[in-house]
Amino acid sequence: MLPSTFTAMYQAALQADPSLSATTTGSINDPASQAAAAAEYMAQIAQQEQAAGIANPTLTDVRAGYGFGNAYAVQIATALQNNPSAPLGSILSGWSSSTYAANGLTPTTTVAQWAAEISSKIGSAAANQPVLGS
Repeated sequence: MLPSTFTAMYQAALQADPSLSATTTGSINDPASQAAAAAEYMAQIAQQEQAAGIANPTLTDVRAGYGFGNAYAVQIATALQNNPSAPLGSILSGWSSSTYAANGLTPTTTVAQWAAEISSKIGSAAANQPVLGS
């Protein structure tokens, strides 16, 4: 997480739950502070996806925003539901071949293939778990 994103998300997490200050330091090097910032970031992505019509964003839906950036979160989550065979290259405009390579992807990697990779790393139960609860 970029330091500026960490700071913004950590501050938002503290606003949502001031008791976090008792168990976190606010340092980007503190694992508990990192977890609080990451959880806030993922919740915000899920809320963004919900506002765009994704009824109950899953961890995989939210992971799209976390991994590819907020600009692509809704597009990839929508493709997962409506067009999983869409190649990432049709969504990730502006990505260079070196950016794809650094992320272990190609422009022809489909959204479904990317989602399957996420699922293989964290397990299908976790990958399909709703982020905001029911």
